[in-house]
Amino acid sequence: MNDALNWLLRLDALKPSDPGVQWSLLHTLPPWVWALLIAAALVTAHWTYRRLEGPKPARLLLGFTRALLLILLVFLLLGPRLIRPSETVEKDWVLVLVDRSASLAIADAPTDPASSPSSPRTRDEQLRAALLSASPTLQALTRDRVVLFMGFDAGAYELKPAAPSASSTPTLPVNLTAPVGNRSSLGAALDSALARAAARPVAGVVILSDGRSTDQLSRATLRKLASDRIPVFSFPLGSPLPQTDYLIRQVIAPPSAFLSDIVPVQVALQRAGATAAAAEVKLRLIDSATNATLDERTVRFAPGSTTPDQPVTLSARPDTPGSRAWTVRLEPTGPDLLPQNNEARLALALVDRPLRVLYIDGYPRWEYRFLKNILAREKSVSFASTLLAVGRRYLQEGDEDLDAIPSTAQEWAKWDVVMLGDVRPDVFTDQQLTQLKDRVARGGAGLLWIAGEGAVPTAWRTTPLGDLLPMSFSQGEASIRSFSRDVLIRPTPLADALGVMRLEDTPATANSPSSADAAALAQSSPFWPQALSDPINTWARLRWVQKIEPSTLKPAVETLAVAQPIEIGEAERPRPSPAVLTMRFGAGRIIYVATDEIWRWRYGRGDQYPERFYLQLLRLLGRESVSRSGKPAVLAISPEHIDLGQPARVSAEIVDQVLVENPPASLTVRITRAQGPTSTDEPVEPITLTLRPEWQGAASTNQRLAYVATFVAPATGRYTATLTDALLSTAPTTPTDPIIAEAEVLVADDEQRQPETDHPLLAQLSTSTGGSVLSESDLKNLDRLLPRRELRTTGIAQEHTLWDTPAALLLILLLLTVEWVGRRLIRLP
Repeated sequence: MNDALNWLLRLDALKPSDPGVQWSLLHTLPPWVWALLIAAALVTAHWTYRRLEGPKPARLLLGFTRALLLILLVFLLLGPRLIRPSETVEKDWVLVLVDRSASLAIADAPTDPASSPSSPRTRDEQLRAALLSASPTLQALTRDRVVLFMGFDAGAYELKPAAPSASSTPTLPVNLTAPVGNRSSLGAALDSALARAAARPVAGVVILSDGRSTDQLSRATLRKLASDRIPVFSFPLGSPLPQTDYLIRQVIAPPSAFLSDIVPVQVALQRAGATAAAAEVKLRLIDSATNATLDERTVRFAPGSTTPDQPVTLSARPDTPGSRAWTVRLEPTGPDLLPQNNEARLALALVDRPLRVLYIDGYPRWEYRFLKNILAREKSVSFASTLLAVGRRYLQEGDEDLDAIPSTAQEWAKWDVVMLGDVRPDVFTDQQLTQLKDRVARGGAGLLWIAGEGAVPTAWRTTPLGDLLPMSFSQGEASIRSFSRDVLIRPTPLADALGVMRLEDTPATANSPSSADAAALAQSSPFWPQALSDPINTWARLRWVQKIEPSTLKPAVETLAVAQPIEIGEAERPRPSPAVLTMRFGAGRIIYVATDEIWRWRYGRGDQYPERFYLQLLRLLGRESVSRSGKPAVLAISPEHIDLGQPARVSAEIVDQVLVENPPASLTVRITRAQGPTSTDEPVEPITLTLRPEWQGAASTNQRLAYVATFVAPATGRYTATLTDALLSTAPTTPTDPIIAEAEVLVADDEQRQPETDHPLLAQLSTSTGGSVLSESDLKNLDRLLPRRELRTTGIAQEHTLWDTPAALLLILLLLTVEWVGRRLIRLP
């Protein structure tokens, strides 16, 4: 039977039972044409046999046979055939981008309805819950589409599908690791995903992210999404409203200090996110070993402000020598987005030895007499004082032997601080002044100028110490004028930040000041006595103060205190003038006091105020010297806060005179990274650097030899550089502790610095591309939102004609034979 049918229809290449084979006509007609043709065939057959003689049933049968013949002929003329179309279908792609940056660890996501309202979710927990809920939908999409999951942080990478689960419980469609990326580059991730699906039909892009991105979407990417009609559907993670985040930006503290010294710790705070309301936080300085609170402050943020109303300085007076570790802890009173950035640690070396001070003045003025007695009473200070004038000889005083003014570098190296009163430079040789300048610049010694009516500062402007004066002099200027009236001294906020001019034991309260100016002063300098700023107290008035024009100050000079002239019925308040100035010079620090009448304060409160005034200045000057004391070399990394990939300068300066006279050809430094919360998980091998000599400074008298190399950190973290050169062990000042320097390496655009979400970015991207922002329920119905973009490609079809087969001829002959035999049977012509 099948063989006969195959012969009749010549079914050699195509058969009706073959897959994809269809019946069709070469020329198709609409149904109404077929109806007309069939009606015409019936009418024609009826008209042909209507007038012929014979039995009516026989004529009807013959007419129907002729109609069938006519319809068959028309059917064969239309070209019946068997056809097998050649068509391929390319599935469309769905790109799913999953944020894996560290900001997903922040717990500000909307609360899970199934959990307790008091337990916040992290953004990563919200992401996993959404993917788990939509897992059946995402699994169904993979059956007729290509679903590509890609994770992204600084770059984009393909996520591995999860292993099939034997249970009916839904599982995550992909394997997700912990979010640890330091930044999220949404623009780069979108470019990578589109490049991965290049030249393929893309039905849409689904982004699950908090919207925070360290890069921007390129115009080329947006144009491609628009031209290819690729909608972007975003599922925002985290809080839709700004959340307040308090963080410690920077902590500045001296690396070394003397025992019982007031150690200032400057703290830079910032508030991000929701900043519309006023807020208060508590800042504490804690001893890491004992967890004891050394100092605390309540810090206020004004409405709309991202920084505190005033600079914040904590301080402590440690009484135990050795190395100490302190922690600065920020304790917000309200919600805080990222508690991890609320602590900073610092190390401090405390030296238990007297501060060595050399005081040289030109004549026995009241300031000299009073200062000499202060230094003699202070047990933490070891000093020598002398008066020098041309043609005169004065006896030396103090508990340190001073046979003559130091004349070698080793003799100057004995002193931490040198005080120069109103003494003329003629009593020194140029070599002595150059040695003192070098002691300040290289050895970190402090220099305290105490102005007078005779020589300081104008007589010193052309000497080697002229560079160590805080002001510049115009051509032909003979002297600096003084105020013609009494003045009061007022400290600047910088003084409190550096731990000086703290003359009271307890800070002033906000309610005690009697005027607006006093209230502002109490806030910026809380340990400054209000009595010293009150013109009613005649003992607080200074009769002689130099009037220094601010325009004459050198660029690096900072003001610690100003002199405010007392008003005498003026309509306009007199302008204050700098009275206590400070500047850095090389490794040391200089302070200039523009008056010699601090001793007058003793008439109000005894020796307390002038004693604390000078001792705190001396201790500030001595900190730089003590950090270099007993070390043959000093190591530094610049800058201390390095962006990842940024070259850092590692420099070592030899301060031991024996090694200075016989400098080594190079020095060796070993750099290691400490594992901690700010470093990546991958270990970093220690790095060995060879430091080569390099002369620094312009003038030949100021040049000094330093050893320098460049270092590029391979990863983020806290790095420690240790000087390991064996030559240093031969120096007379062999250190007991290693010579180290530390630096912090951070990502320049670390998103932890700005942890709040950016949902408007996701909404704008979705709207501009024809997509939408998804809720969790929308994510479950993602298949209904995605358009169909599969591509169907039609090739050359395989066909077999049926009108020229034996079956077609036999059907025609059969109908003709039936009609002819029927006509003969009823005797029709």
